[in-house]
Amino acid sequence: MTNHKPLSITLSNWHYRQATTPSGDAIKNPKWKPAKKDVTATQIQADLLNDGSIPDFFLNKNAEKVQWIADVDWEYKSEFTVDPVLLKRHKKHVLQFEGLDTVAEVYLNENRILSSDNMFVNHEVEVTGKLLTENQLRIYFKSATKESERLEKIHGKGYSFISGISRLHLRKAQYAWGWDWADPCVTAGPWKPIRLLLFDSFIKDNYAQVDASDKKVAKVIINSDIETEEEVVLSTKAFDPEGQIIESKSTEFYKTGSASFEFDIDSPKLWYPRGSGDQPLYKFITTLANSSGVILQSISKNIGLRHVELVQEKFEEQKGTSFYFKINGVPIYCSGSNWIPGHSVPTMFTEDDYKKWFQILIAGNQNMVRVWGGGIYESEVFYSEADRLGILVWQDFMFACGAYPGYPEFIENVSKEVECTLKRLRNHCCLTIYAEHYHN
Repeated sequence: MTNHKPLSITLSNWHYRQATTPSGDAIKNPKWKPAKKDVTATQIQADLLNDGSIPDFFLNKNAEKVQWIADVDWEYKSEFTVDPVLLKRHKKHVLQFEGLDTVAEVYLNENRILSSDNMFVNHEVEVTGKLLTENQLRIYFKSATKESERLEKIHGKGYSFISGISRLHLRKAQYAWGWDWADPCVTAGPWKPIRLLLFDSFIKDNYAQVDASDKKVAKVIINSDIETEEEVVLSTKAFDPEGQIIESKSTEFYKTGSASFEFDIDSPKLWYPRGSGDQPLYKFITTLANSSGVILQSISKNIGLRHVELVQEKFEEQKGTSFYFKINGVPIYCSGSNWIPGHSVPTMFTEDDYKKWFQILIAGNQNMVRVWGGGIYESEVFYSEADRLGILVWQDFMFACGAYPGYPEFIENVSKEVECTLKRLRNHCCLTIYAEHYHN
């Protein structure tokens, strides 16, 4: 059987509607309204603002006029067509959810396929045999404030140093309940892209392990997980920062499995933070090809080679220890700032906005930025820009200013969140430390 190229369809053409009143009553036959045209990810405040249903909540006292949004349920839907020939051609059909904000029930053609209650977790749902030519994906978002209050009644009140206490129970951006820098803005919606993937063979995971502790020879291991039932060839090519190929390795697969390619890079060009050296990036391109040599899939990663040390040495004449970083053996003086979300509605903060903010950071002679724990794990462009520009990242996990619960369901939810986050961010050389934010 011929192994065809995977097909990826990113859902768009979103429509939304209000599902309940603030008192919790269901609305009979609510009308669907179009979200902003051509967006692949959105949140309710952005859509209500776009169609003129609410005033600009950053002006005057308008924030008070839009707080009702948090107390109602919302629905989103996307309708999409899939050629029946493609459905028959590809063996596997999978829906990939990068992020749902936050308490969501997902229906494909009115069949429930997913429940989610964590804004920071991604999901994959196999839908082989469940797709039609004409399809509808509908997502019901429950009120996050009411859900957090429900959980609080079950598990008890915690302790919050700022903002609402019930927020501690829900894995959602904590600033949504209001902070010292923002009015409450409890968002809801498909805040990250959703894709339909059709494939016969696919690289499910691809990541690099880097050891640059030896300045003479750096080791890079490219690991890949493959899903296939047919003959395929997996290859990885390594390129230096000037684009010259260093080495190429490959192996054959006949069934689902994993492979690791190790590259020894002599006299490596090491990555340093801004002000301490250059930021060269090596490129590793991994491809999957069928038995005829046709490339089915290609993944490219830009990897900075660097060795990070946190130095905590005891002092001879006083209590405590030092706390500073060495990059490639060089002590770094860190100067930076705290990064809160660029917008109370993250989908309204664009890639261009990120790049402009990084230029402001650079203009302030900063070489480190801390991603604050009351916000979000930032977008891919944030970390890619930090890699490219030589900005170290102090990465908080998303906890802020409170004593969080420890019941089993909460711990399990957080464990999934941490795993998803580490897998997504692990190949960014800007990452210097992960921390749990605590404040009193």
